[in-house]
Amino acid sequence: LAYRVTGPGAFGIHLASALIGVATIPAIWLAARELFSGERGGAWRWLPLLAALLAAVSYWHLNWSRVGLRVILVPLFAALIVWALWRGFDSRPDASRPDRSRRPVRSIAHQSELWFLLAGALLGLSLYTYQAARLLPGLVAVAFALNAMVRRRWTRQDTAAVVLVAAAALVVFLPLGLYAWQHPGALSVRIRQATVIQSGAPLGEQLPELVRQAWAALLTFGVRGDTDPQFTIPGRPSLNPFLSVALLLGVALALWRWRRSPWLFLLAWLALLTAPALVADQAAAAKRYLGAFPAVMMLAAAGLLLPFEWLKPSDERRVTSDEFGAGNHQSTTPVIRSASFTGRRSAVVASFVLIAGLLYTAAATWRDYFVVWAADPDLPAHFQTDYRAIGAAVGALDPAQPVWLSPHLPDHPVIQLHAGLRPDLRGYNGRFCVPYADPVGPDGMTWVIVPGLQDQSLAQLQALFPDGETAEGPGRSGSDRPYYRAFHAPVASRPAFGPAVPLAANWGDAIALEGYDLDPAAAVPGEALAVTLTYRALAAPPANYTAFVHLLGPARADGSPVWAQSDSEPCGGALPTGRWLPGDVIRDTVTLQLPVDLPPGEYRLVTGFYTWPDLVRVPAGDGDAVELQTVVVRVRAE
Repeated sequence: LAYRVTGPGAFGIHLASALIGVATIPAIWLAARELFSGERGGAWRWLPLLAALLAAVSYWHLNWSRVGLRVILVPLFAALIVWALWRGFDSRPDASRPDRSRRPVRSIAHQSELWFLLAGALLGLSLYTYQAARLLPGLVAVAFALNAMVRRRWTRQDTAAVVLVAAAALVVFLPLGLYAWQHPGALSVRIRQATVIQSGAPLGEQLPELVRQAWAALLTFGVRGDTDPQFTIPGRPSLNPFLSVALLLGVALALWRWRRSPWLFLLAWLALLTAPALVADQAAAAKRYLGAFPAVMMLAAAGLLLPFEWLKPSDERRVTSDEFGAGNHQSTTPVIRSASFTGRRSAVVASFVLIAGLLYTAAATWRDYFVVWAADPDLPAHFQTDYRAIGAAVGALDPAQPVWLSPHLPDHPVIQLHAGLRPDLRGYNGRFCVPYADPVGPDGMTWVIVPGLQDQSLAQLQALFPDGETAEGPGRSGSDRPYYRAFHAPVASRPAFGPAVPLAANWGDAIALEGYDLDPAAAVPGEALAVTLTYRALAAPPANYTAFVHLLGPARADGSPVWAQSDSEPCGGALPTGRWLPGDVIRDTVTLQLPVDLPPGEYRLVTGFYTWPDLVRVPAGDGDAVELQTVVVRVRAE
């Protein structure tokens, strides 16, 4: 949907991510409002609003809502699922709510069914997001179990609700489920790659590593955070000191009140959605437990509101809440009693601390994200600004014009998005080869080359097409090199020179050899011999062939006549023959490292192609190899 407004590109991805982050804030308010609908008295009536406010000023949330990764969907779906589930629980005929006393039971039951269907649909959608969302069905199961524990029975309505949620989730999940069935392991491969648990190894041997990972993950909440500068300030924990203390108070309060369903559910939510970070490598990556973010904000809000409950007179500190063992009615139970904080002065102090903490959190978030992290000179590289610039340059070219890219992969998502999705963009590695056309077609031809990566193709292109034009892209921050250089060969231009040694050969009427260059002409033991082969694609080759260049001489001690060799797909593997198109001309340079003990004399230099892995050579005329020339090896000068 974002692409319909912005078009393909990184901006659309980050815009969608930011909007999802914004939507998560009211979703947290909705979830908290339903969870604590039975605790509307006293300070707790402010808990939903305060939880949403904490989420809005949280560095943890701001950071991940702007990175542009799918993980930001997990807290949104988690909060919405909890909201819909609790609306369903509170809308059932056996739930005690004053606003339904005059409504027909059938109408109430129908409304409850709709909420459970919505919860199931949201659950099914969540499974299309980040891997950690696959724990959300477990969270739903916990919700149903706790709700039944509150009423001390499991009814037909509970079974029907579970069926509704499961059915809706399965219907929505069905396309992805079919894909997973047709591609076994597709949904679990990343989990297997990330987990530290080794299948087949005794659990006792893995326990120390699991404990270390779990401890590292827990520390990321408030002590020592992620060290990857691509995602955050290295070492910056998810929560600042103020929110860390608030979370500890909230957890302590929830443990104290564990018999009341919303508090125990928040603890279960926190534990379950933190689990992925406990068993995965790079446990400091806060994204792995981002699904616990709404629960963390609610617990932190509860911790901040706890002093206000203490400050109330004891006869006013009574709330209405679902408690295990209370049956299907609401019980009035006094909360934590304390006489140590009383009076208006203490309330003013608590209010000041709360407001100061919120202002500190907002200011620290702004400073850390927009000032400290933004000043990292490597940030453009982390966010692949070079790929974006390259893609934008390609996208600005005539769509009908052939474009070559070196050495980055042309199908890189960032490049393709900013190029306007050009599947015809072709790649090569200018360190090894130069592709071109002879003559250049009616739309011209452009090469986009990233400098500084041992590229030699730009100089060769400038020599091949002296009437071509070179343009420099935008400069890199802190460097005198641009992100790319673009070379354009005009329409119908022809190369100024061909191979130094013309030689005609043919492999399968698909690949023709036009000649070669040899540097140096005479070989010296211990030095390198560069061979540049000029190919022309007569037709699209039917397979990816391995090209070989061998220096043959008298039999060695092992009986082999091969004294030096190069076996690889053309262009160092960057331009395999299976990607050649009719009319392509490729100047491919390979290097033979001559052994120090190479005896002086005459040697045969041969080339050809074979298939891998069966090692069957491609016929070339009457043989399976083409002899280039005789190479004279001189005695190495001392």
